Amino acid sequence: KAPFVESPVNGKGKSVELNTITVTEGKSIVIDGALFPYTSHNGENTVYIYLAKTEKQDYTPSIDVEENERGTVTYSPKAPKAGDKVTLYALENEGYSFGKFTISPEIEIDEDNSFIMPDEAVTIGAVFNRIGTITVKDCVNGTIIPSKTSAPSGETITLCVIPDEGMKLSGITVSPESAVLTGKKFVMPEEDVTVSCTCEPREYTVTWDVNGEKTTEKVKFGAAITAPEDPAI
Repeated sequence: KAPFVESPVNGKGKSVELNTITVTEGKSIVIDGALFPYTSHNGENTVYIYLAKTEKQDYTPSIDVEENERGTVTYSPKAPKAGDKVTLYALENEGYSFGKFTISPEIEIDEDNSFIMPDEAVTIGAVFNRIGTITVKDCVNGTIIPSKTSAPSGETITLCVIPDEGMKLSGITVSPESAVLTGKKFVMPEEDVTVSCTCEPREYTVTWDVNGEKTTEKVKFGAAITAPEDPAI
């Protein structure tokens, strides 16, 4: 199946697409079911068929870039062909941190942020994470120290609690609710975070032995202790 030009003797031709050709007796030619007359030339019935020469066209698949107010994605080379290696670059805006590239349809991106261009259009983009602050509020009977004072969303933050002397950790408060605390860790949300802690006095067991008679009582750190009276006195 190919394009061709059927031309009569006067040189004026008609472009058609070659599928099947049937020459009938007489002065006609059937091309894909359509009847075309032809003319006897120099006493002979001659059909002139001129094949049209077409140039091979290189197909260049396109790359679309998703718009993102948090940053910019570029790529090189600018007009890759199928099979070319394409390298991605990301530039985040102030207050954001680059997370990862995205590409559709799904194509493997190597450690150099490059991929092999397929024989089809692709769409590229990137995830930019908001950088938030971690603020420490006043703690009760202790100190809390986050592993970072600012971090992009998605990063894990670890909290270190240092109770005052004689105190123990009672609880940690993290806000907003999107920062879910697990143990002493939370994953940074797309918001600023505030942390604080509360520590309470440790409790001790005091045993008294008065003339062989033992008694015990629970006493919290810092509380006054009164010794039992000696019945012998």
